[in-house]
Order: sequence, then C-alpha cells, then structure tokens
Amino acid sequence: MKNSVSFGQRLINTFLASRHRSLSRARLWAAEKACVKAPFPFVRGALYNSRAKESRAVFAKPTLDDFLNRIDWHIDKALDRVGKAVADAAQHNALYGSRRTTLSIDAARTEFEAGIETVLGELKRAICDTLLEPEVLREQAEQRLKKFTEDAKAATQVSDMSARGMADHVKKEFDSFDNHLSFALRQFDVGFTDPP
Repeated sequence: MKNSVSFGQRLINTFLASRHRSLSRARLWAAEKACVKAPFPFVRGALYNSRAKESRAVFAKPTLDDFLNRIDWHIDKALDRVGKAVADAAQHNALYGSRRTTLSIDAARTEFEAGIETVLGELKRAICDTLLEPEVLREQAEQRLKKFTEDAKAATQVSDMSARGMADHVKKEFDSFDNHLSFALRQFDVGFTDPP
C-alpha cells in the first residue's frame, strides 16, 4: 500500500503536468510526489492540472461550454448593473440633455470596467485551473467582451443624442469603451494586470 499508483500512472500524470509551459521543475516534482499519495490521481485538483493553487476534488472535467456559460453569466449580471446605473442616473437628474448623457455614459462605464475585470478574472482562473487550451479561452473571452462592449453602449440609451448636437461627444465616449477593452486585453496578454 506504500505506492498506491503505478509507475505508468505516475508517468502519465507527469506528462500531463509537463505539457504546460509555465510549469517549473519544483511544481513538476511536487505533482509527481502527489501521484504517490493520491488514490485517485485524476480526481485531485493538483493532479488534474498541476497549475492549480491547491489540491481539491473536482467532480467533472470542465469544458469550453462551462467556461462560456460562466462568463456569460457574469456579463449578464454586469449588463443588469449597467441598466440599473443608467436608470438611476436618469431618475435623479434631467431626463434629457447633456447632463443625462454624461451621467448615463459614466454610470455605464463604471459597470462596464468592472465587468471586464470580472471576465478577465474568470479567464485567468480557467487558464490556471483547467486543462482547456489558453488560446481558445482567450479568443472566446475576447469575442464575448466585444459583444459586451456593444451591449453596454446600447444600454446607455443615448443613441438619440445625435439629434441634439451631442454626436461627437457620444462617439468619443463610446470609442473610449473600445479603447478600454483593447487596453485591458493587451495588459492581460502581457501579464501586466492581475485580475481577481
């Protein structure tokens, strides 16, 4: 009972752990040592993915659809908050005019930025805790965030402001949404941001 996992099983687990570029020798050694201790090595989180921070039981292998459902849920929550923030801005101030436009866009921007940070946090978690391909996760998250950007712009309810001489202001503010998304994705890609 000293060695509950066969050498072949340890070799498979070591191979799975070593396929990740970011894995250090110390973590690889720790994963190999954990293979000897765990009676069911593929159920343990540290063996399921050696990049995991802690060993924990997982009951199903996560799929890309699971990840997409998770970030869609966060995006829907963020869009709800955008709608509520815009409604609050409209309720407490003038229903029309430049002040309403500015307050609506500012309220939407706050929730928009928080939504991006949340989705990037989920992306980071999925890359670290699963064996899903990081490039595919990143690409899917970017597509979802671009749609989120367009939905957040629509939720501001200021598209009719072009008739009131605010078209340039609204366009500039909406461009800042796109710029923020591009900046956040680039900072995530190069590792300069560490979302929660």
